[in-house]
Amino acid sequence: AAPPRFARKIAQTTLVCCLCCLSRMIVRCARDVLQNQQGIYFGVHAANASWLGLANEQAMLEYVPRGQMDARAQFNCSGINMDCEIFAWGQTTTTVGDQGQRSNAALTAVQFANHWLYTRDVNWLKSHYLFPREVIAFFTDYLTLEADGKYHSLNDCLNELCSGDLGDHAESALRNDDPHVTIGLLRFLFPVVVEMAQTLGVDGDQLPKWQHIGANLAPYVDVAQPGNNTREARIYGRFRGALHPPRPNTQLTFSASWPGYDPELNVNTTLRQIDNNSALYMQSFTCGNCFPLFPPGAVRSGVAVDATWNSTLAAIDCGWQQNMLLRDGCTGMATEAIGGMAVASEALLGQGQHGWLALFPGLPLGQPAAFRNLRAIGGLLVSARRDSAGAVSSVMVTNDARDGHAQTVALLSPWAGQAFVTTAEGTGAKPKVTAKHGAVGVYEFGAEIGAAYRIDAPK
Repeated sequence: AAPPRFARKIAQTTLVCCLCCLSRMIVRCARDVLQNQQGIYFGVHAANASWLGLANEQAMLEYVPRGQMDARAQFNCSGINMDCEIFAWGQTTTTVGDQGQRSNAALTAVQFANHWLYTRDVNWLKSHYLFPREVIAFFTDYLTLEADGKYHSLNDCLNELCSGDLGDHAESALRNDDPHVTIGLLRFLFPVVVEMAQTLGVDGDQLPKWQHIGANLAPYVDVAQPGNNTREARIYGRFRGALHPPRPNTQLTFSASWPGYDPELNVNTTLRQIDNNSALYMQSFTCGNCFPLFPPGAVRSGVAVDATWNSTLAAIDCGWQQNMLLRDGCTGMATEAIGGMAVASEALLGQGQHGWLALFPGLPLGQPAAFRNLRAIGGLLVSARRDSAGAVSSVMVTNDARDGHAQTVALLSPWAGQAFVTTAEGTGAKPKVTAKHGAVGVYEFGAEIGAAYRIDAPK
């Protein structure tokens, strides 16, 4: 099992989130929005606790009229725009109005997108589609199609009020075009919202436009890594025309793999290399606003496994106090950093972003662990155990998708890449297991809705 201190702190984290949601006093659970407020909810779906995010989702739905007003008044766009420090029910803590970041509503929409991907709950989708739909509607109007055939986010801000980085006042005067965080979020959201609309049979007149934008969004800015000017060492840049590359221990230039996931990472080896390089370069373990995003994203990148795990444990030991209060400024564990605990589920279960499940992808060698009913994309519930020698056992997969559909389960074999044996619980039926085309060591089988399957090592 996981170390006792780790299990205890995760349990405390869940309780804190639960109390916040039950009281609906979301404003008391975080100091401001952007990733801060939303970060609390990033890991609830993989933890099979999507209900923890319902109060926040409802609050954001109640915000929609305010967001529509801002989008019309400030940009003459349809959809919604979100000021930086917007709380539930449209409350704001800022006196300057819009703070320039177009990414705020998109970041909030990630919670809705992941709720759908991890549950396939059509009834939920019917009542919650409005928010992500309005976010995409805004960007449909706001993005600019340039001569390169790509849709660009112009006059955007990477930081609040385009404030530069670490006091760089010269840069704060620049317009921020195609900031990394906006591009990363939109590359995730557009195809998911298209799928939502197709499932509900709505917005048929908008789908061709949304699909075209989603397939032709601006590329990420990439720059030379300081100290290494080779093409193989390039990292994510901050925005077009930035005066300097991102500095280590900052977060807003590492958003392609978490909390959403850019599907191009699965097919573009150059982009994947840039993502890996950026994870190794950024090392954002001691940045308060970074902690909800960087460690889980680093696990998805598949690099620095030991460093990520050890830094997370250090943050827990440093930041959590016995009275369950968080110590601000302690190795990234500021109040909003609760969301960083999603690194646990990412380390235990590769949840399908790459096109298949993976068991214990971010757990250091020699670390025993077990989990039960973590949720993966497609509505799958997964359980497994690993001993200190690395032997995997007790693997179970249940098709708990709420859309009522059978589906194909793909799993990276934890047994030296060999084909495994699958047995349906209750009936003893053995679904056919076949190799997944183009994926070494990955095998597939069909899973009926509501059925549980035991997966065993090859005999």
